[in-house]
Amino acid sequence: MKLRGHHCWPAAAYLLGCLCVWHAVLAQDDLLISNAWINEAPPGVNMMGGYLSISNNTSHALVLISATSPCFEKIEFHVTEIKDGLSAMRRQEAISIPAGTDFSFTPGHYHLMLINKTRMLAAGDTVPLTLHFAEGKPLQVMAKVRHGALPSYQHH
Repeated sequence: MKLRGHHCWPAAAYLLGCLCVWHAVLAQDDLLISNAWINEAPPGVNMMGGYLSISNNTSHALVLISATSPCFEKIEFHVTEIKDGLSAMRRQEAISIPAGTDFSFTPGHYHLMLINKTRMLAAGDTVPLTLHFAEGKPLQVMAKVRHGALPSYQHH
């Protein structure tokens, strides 16, 4: 059984994922993940960009070391930089978030590079993401796929 639209999880797992997101926010209320979304890729493009905001309301720095999803073979952290008028993307091994600050993966700067889709994804779909921090338990969040949110970028 599937929920309406294309989803990576069957209905029961989707509902469990929503409960896990709710539970994670309650269990780690000093760490808040918000505005999670993914830019829809054109047909034939196997990579997508992911975006979200992290509020670290703890008294210590947090280090985001990885992200995973059943909808992608691999997720990397990338930053877009402009040097001499040319845009280049550089992989980041980890993201450090100082105590009492916010960090955002936003278009044109830091982003999640979602590599090799395991299934077709279209606007309106919901994608589970798990964020892994060096300091604690993984945190699950659901990201909505959006249509035409920004131009597509090719990675080489």
